[in-house]
Parts: sequence; structure tokens; C-alpha cells
Amino acid sequence: SASNLNYIKQFYVFYNQLVGNFQQVVGELKNDESLNRQHVANEFGNVFLIPWGHHIQIFTKCKTTREAFFYINNRK
Repeated sequence: SASNLNYIKQFYVFYNQLVGNFQQVVGELKNDESLNRQHVANEFGNVFLIPWGHHIQIFTKCKTTREAFFYINNRK
């Protein structure tokens, strides 16, 4: 549907903030590179465990990806 296509675009734009800043974040955390890469991979990997309907709620209500990951990583 047209509304679902709009949500897909919003999903991409919202989470692209993280991908765009990924290199900068990794550069800042070079002290323990293996731990930091694993942490980022675990955090980003949780995105794929959330149902689509929940993603819509998250990215339409959260202002930053940091806020979104708080809710994604603290789900019950």
C-alpha cells in the first residue's frame, strides 16, 4: 500500500542516521576494538528482531536512533 511504502522510506531515513554515523562511532571507540564492534553488531542486530508494526511505532515516535535503540534493547 502507499502508506506502507511511506513507512519503508521513513524506516530507511531514520536508521540511516546510524549507518551514516557508524564510522565516526567506531573511530571514537578504538581502545577495545573487538568489544566495541561486537557491541555495535549486537545493538544493530536487535533491529531485526522487532516486528514491523513495532518498528513503525518506534521510528514515528522516537527523535533519535539512540532513543529507538533504548526501546529495542529493553523490550520484554
